[in-house]
Amino acid sequence: MDDEPKLENYVVLIPNAIEPYGYELVNILAYPSGFQYRFRFDEEWVQEKLRNNIAKLNNKKGYIVLRDKDAAKFYPIRFCIIKQARKIGKIYYFEYELGDIIDYDSKENLAVEQIEDFNKKFSEFHKNDISNNNPNADMTPLCLFSNYELTIKNQNYLGRQIEREDEQWGNVVSAIKNIKLYENVEFIKLVDVISKTKKASISNYAFSLKEEQDYALRVLQYIPKRSKAEATTRDVQITVDENYITPIRAKHRAVGKYDVLTFLIRTKPGSGGRWSFIDLEHVAKAEAQPSIEPTIHFPVFIGKLLKRSLIVFCAIVILLLVYKSPRLLTQFLILDERTLKDTLLVGLSISLAEFLREIRGYLRK
Repeated sequence: MDDEPKLENYVVLIPNAIEPYGYELVNILAYPSGFQYRFRFDEEWVQEKLRNNIAKLNNKKGYIVLRDKDAAKFYPIRFCIIKQARKIGKIYYFEYELGDIIDYDSKENLAVEQIEDFNKKFSEFHKNDISNNNPNADMTPLCLFSNYELTIKNQNYLGRQIEREDEQWGNVVSAIKNIKLYENVEFIKLVDVISKTKKASISNYAFSLKEEQDYALRVLQYIPKRSKAEATTRDVQITVDENYITPIRAKHRAVGKYDVLTFLIRTKPGSGGRWSFIDLEHVAKAEAQPSIEPTIHFPVFIGKLLKRSLIVFCAIVILLLVYKSPRLLTQFLILDERTLKDTLLVGLSISLAEFLREIRGYLRK
C-alpha cells in the first residue's frame, strides 16, 4: 500500500473549442450547481497516471478548462466533482456534478488579466505535462491530475449574493466571446424554478417540486458576440412530461443579444411521488445545428402534498367510525344498515388504496 502513488488534489478536464465538442460548453453553463453532466475522451487524450487510477476518481474534486485550439489559450470555466469514471473499450467516460462557475472579475479588463495570469501559471506548473500546447495544434493530455489550485475571485461584484451565480455565468460567457467558434452562439442558463416566493431545491440531480403547484422558470439568454448578418430573434421553449406537468407558458421569442425569459408550468393533481422532466429547447447557432444538442434536460421529482394525504387519512377515519355506528346515518338516509355498510366498505377500499398510493409516493424518492 505504501508504494501506491499519491494522487493529486484535482482532476482537470480540458475540452477543445472545436466542432462538435466545444458546443457542449452551452450545456455545461446552462445547469445550476448540483446537476450532473458528462465528458467522454479517447484514451490518447487521457493522462497515463489518470488511466491507471480510473477506479479511484469517484468523488474527486476537479475543474473544467476550455482550450482555444487556435490560440493555444486556456479559459477556466467551472468546478466539478467526479461522480463516476469508467472505461468502455478505448473511451473514458467522466460523469460529474457541476459546481460553482469560475468567479471572474466584473471589470472586463481585470478578467482578462486573470485569464492571462492563469495561462502563465498553469502552463508553468504543468510544463512537463502539456509542453505540446501550441496554436492550431492538438494537445495531450486533455484529462490530467493537478495540484494547481484555482484562486480567481471577483473583487468588484456589487449585486446581491443570491444573484452572484448569474453574474459568474455572464462573466464567463463574456470571457470566451472572442473565440471564433462561439460567434453567434446563444448561451442560456436556467436561473431557478420558483413557486410563489419559494425556490425549488435541487436533490439527486433533479429539481424537487410539489404536486398541484404553479411554478415560474426563469431563463437567461445571451449572445456574447453577434455578426451583423445573424438574425436577432430566436425562439426558446420548454417541453414537459404532460402526464404530470401542464405547460402554461411554454414558448418565448428572445429579442436581441440578451434577455430574461419566464416560463410557467403547473404540476398536476396526483403527480406526487413521480419522476418527470423539463426540457429547455433552443437553437444555439443556426448553421451549427447538426453539432449542437438543442435540448437541455432537467430531471424533476414531484413530491406529495401533505394536506392531500391528511384529507385521505381523515376520510378513512370518518368512514370507519360510521361503519362501526351506522345508525348515525341511517336515521337521516333512506338506506337500510346492510346497504350502508356495503357502500362504506367500497368507500373504505378506495380510500385505503389511495392512502397506500400516497405513502408509496413519499417513499419512492
